[in-house]
Amino acid sequence: MRRSLPGRDDAELYWGLHFALAMSHHTIRERERLTKLSEGKCDLNDVEGIIDRVVTVSVMALTGSEAERKAPAKVAMPRGRLTRQDL
Repeated sequence: MRRSLPGRDDAELYWGLHFALAMSHHTIRERERLTKLSEGKCDLNDVEGIIDRVVTVSVMALTGSEAERKAPAKVAMPRGRLTRQDL
C-alpha cells in the first residue's frame, strides 16, 4: 500500500488496511445476512468478485476526496426497526 500511495502517511495506510480487513472479515462471517438481505442477488461464492469489491472500495476510500463534515441525517423508522424496504 505504501508503494501504491506514497503521499499518504502511515496512519492513513494502517486505517485503510484495517478497514479493508474488516470488510473482508465481515463478509466472510455474515454470509447468511447478506444472502437474506439481497434475496440471493449477491453471489458469495464469487471470491474474485468479492476481492475486487473490497479492493475497489478500499482504493476509493484511500484516494477519494475528504468527506464533507456535516450533521448525520436522521432516519425515520415508522415500523420501529430497519427493514429491507427502508434501504
